[in-house]
Amino acid sequence: MTRGHLLSHIEIHNDQRTFICPMEGCDKSYCKEKRLEIHLKSHTGKRDYVCPFDGCGKGFVEKGNLKTHIRTHTGERPYKCKVEICGKAFATQGHLNDHKKKHIRE
Repeated sequence: MTRGHLLSHIEIHNDQRTFICPMEGCDKSYCKEKRLEIHLKSHTGKRDYVCPFDGCGKGFVEKGNLKTHIRTHTGERPYKCKVEICGKAFATQGHLNDHKKKHIRE
């Protein structure tokens, strides 16, 4: 990760969310204008990224969400638990993070 990427990433964790969704009833806010633009697409129903698998047709606002969805068709599980005796793998980083908490509790 470059210094510029790191600084950009750190902005996500500050509490200065100055880009507020203008849609009534939506309380989402973002620290970057680009993230708000992406979010606004969710209100329009426009899904630019469509699943290529026959019969599925699910659409997504973000390319990364499509990539994650495709794993439901392929069975790919790139996020692997590093606990030696476990060996489980997951399709998303979030599912792996939830799984790690189980090891901590044990």
